[in-house]
Amino acid sequence: MKRRHFLKAGLWLAAGLVVSRLTYGPFDPPPEHATGPYPYAFLTGKDLALFAALIPVVLAGTRAAGDAAARDRLLQALDQALALPAPEPQDEWRNLIRLLEFPPARRLLAGVGPHWHEAEPTDIASFLTRWRDSRFGVLNLGYAGLVGIIKGAWYGLPEAFEEIGYPGPPPYAVQALFGEAR
Repeated sequence: MKRRHFLKAGLWLAAGLVVSRLTYGPFDPPPEHATGPYPYAFLTGKDLALFAALIPVVLAGTRAAGDAAARDRLLQALDQALALPAPEPQDEWRNLIRLLEFPPARRLLAGVGPHWHEAEPTDIASFLTRWRDSRFGVLNLGYAGLVGIIKGAWYGLPEAFEEIGYPGPPPYAVQALFGEAR
């Protein structure tokens, strides 16, 4: 890539982030957490739509990709994982999620036109492939973060243990960590 093209791309990305922040940022009220049978601590309703669209593509071939109950448990596990870190990582996650929810940024950076719940799995797979194979490190990090947290949350659930033949953690380890067997 020529230096001039790199600078142009950087300027467009910076302009997009500024417009996104001005439009979607300081005037945006604090996110209202998703509600339902599970009280979400981090994820909002829009976040749930984003992750619900990503899960079947990232975890194709697993129970979470096709079973609504397993996907709901995975969304709860994602919420718990995202709610744990210190405020700095939470802010980074919130910025990435907002960027992917902001329609112009979603179209330009992800190539997904409609809302996430209307996106085709092929479009989502193309978006993830573009970010994974991008020459821009920030997009590679975004891909690794999204895929990593989804896979990490899934493979931490007992439903995934059954799929991969893992009998679960030894009882003594569970007792040492939690004080009682689960």
